[in-house]
Amino acid sequence: MVDDSVRISAIQGAGHRSPLEGQHVTGAPGIVTAIVTRGGDLGFFMQDPEPDGDPATSEGIFVRTDGDPGVSVGDAVTVSGVVVEALEDPDSLTVTELHTVTVQTVSAMNPLPSAVVLGEGGRTPPDAIIDDDGLRRFDPNQDGVDFYESLEGMRVRLNEPLTVGPTGGGLLPVVVDRGAGASVLSPEKTLVIQDGDFNPERVLLGNRFVSLPDLSGGLVLSGTVEGVLGYRAANYQLWPTALLPEAPAAEEPTPLSASLANQLSVATLNGENLDPTDPQAKFDSLAKQIVTGLQGPDLIGLVEVQDSNGPVDDGVVDATDTYNRLVLAIVAAGGPFYRVRQIDPEDGQDGGEPGGNIRVAFLFRTDRGLSFVDRPGGDATTPVEVVQTTDGVQLSLSPGRVAPGDSAFQRSRKPLAGEFRWQGHPLFVVLAHLTAKGADDPLFGARQPPVFSSAAKRGQQARILNGFVQQILAQDANAYVLVLGDLNDTPDSGPLRLLAGTQLADLWSKTPANRRYSFIFQGNSQALDHILASRGLLQDAAVTLEAYHANSRFPNAASDHDPVL
Repeated sequence: MVDDSVRISAIQGAGHRSPLEGQHVTGAPGIVTAIVTRGGDLGFFMQDPEPDGDPATSEGIFVRTDGDPGVSVGDAVTVSGVVVEALEDPDSLTVTELHTVTVQTVSAMNPLPSAVVLGEGGRTPPDAIIDDDGLRRFDPNQDGVDFYESLEGMRVRLNEPLTVGPTGGGLLPVVVDRGAGASVLSPEKTLVIQDGDFNPERVLLGNRFVSLPDLSGGLVLSGTVEGVLGYRAANYQLWPTALLPEAPAAEEPTPLSASLANQLSVATLNGENLDPTDPQAKFDSLAKQIVTGLQGPDLIGLVEVQDSNGPVDDGVVDATDTYNRLVLAIVAAGGPFYRVRQIDPEDGQDGGEPGGNIRVAFLFRTDRGLSFVDRPGGDATTPVEVVQTTDGVQLSLSPGRVAPGDSAFQRSRKPLAGEFRWQGHPLFVVLAHLTAKGADDPLFGARQPPVFSSAAKRGQQARILNGFVQQILAQDANAYVLVLGDLNDTPDSGPLRLLAGTQLADLWSKTPANRRYSFIFQGNSQALDHILASRGLLQDAAVTLEAYHANSRFPNAASDHDPVL
């Protein structure tokens, strides 16, 4: 039992858990800074107007009332109650709160405590390390997770924030001061992750108090944003207490260059669970990206395609209607006619949205010298093999699935292999959609450093694909081989290194580091969609790679991935 009045900084302490956890405290003074009147956690935030001068100890706290808070912003109050470390989810950090409270209002209409400025003229968040000591040492100057904990419940101000991703899921990622302190900004002004650097300088604006406008990444908000910093859904978030200032309209992406007559253009595109129940506007947008942005590639590796009735779980696996709608939309947009090769999966065996029967497919045009070599017999369960013939190395099935029965692909999308001819030269293409990152620890979660458990499954899948490529190259060391698709990991990751081995080169290496992204998650731009090429192909051809950023930067886009060409 603590009988004397206690300050908020003493309740918060210099750490992630309160030194007074579980104890009853009396007479904690503060100014009400924000009120929560919706959701299951009614209450208010208050902040001590007389800080202790220690930046490691927060001066703000949430007071849970479980009913009408009975206070107004600007009220000076004293609060007595039990110190609780509230836990939203086992993977999350706790939040220091006061529960079972008695609130006494001392006065009204007081000025709010000054907001802590992040960036120039204030406190600068770490820009590289989230945590490097397993939460054993509290170091707000170096560790991002500790920096934001030291501001938990406090008023915070951002000057001229730069959006580094689109509004989505009730969040808008920004960095302060027009991005002046950001690590690596892309030409589009998004924040690109580097090996081991997940950009703790990002601030996620949340919609706890006000709605957020649909904004694109790469925009500077005029003026300032003020709010209360808190923690929700395993992320520190700044909850603005007033509507955001205006932002300029987003610019449309610049179309990529068209290929010459002797150049083969290959793209990978994620359709984000494309199916005929999607609005026509989605098909039209994807078609426009293919025709105008990518200039009608010769070959498109399309991933995240669902069957002809989408998530309806009725045993249908055929996807003809899905492909037809996209092919017709491309023609309507002024593009070429694309042919399709794919293999229907077994019902309910390839993961993804229940009932959707997700799969990958080749779309190709035949008016510029590319043709598909059809070898019948491919089905959902028969593995394609590499065979040597008098005509050279061939695939036993084209299209054919790579190792569909291997446990690495259980309840997961199976890779598709196909044999092509480009102006008479054999070309082997493997299209894959590797296991997603959904099972990984959150970056600002309770386990530090976070464990990316999904990488193990992707690593198994990558080894199989590399082994398949090795079989081709064992028969013809100079064979032209491409491996492409949504590989759900970055070029420097273990799974991508396993996939490349010594046989393939990831073509992102041809692109400057600050341009390597095809996906943005909570403000972290990253390259998840890849094209890898064999050494023989690279010896004979000048190769480039570029993403067409038509989706990842924009809210409500046709896909959450950018196509890569």
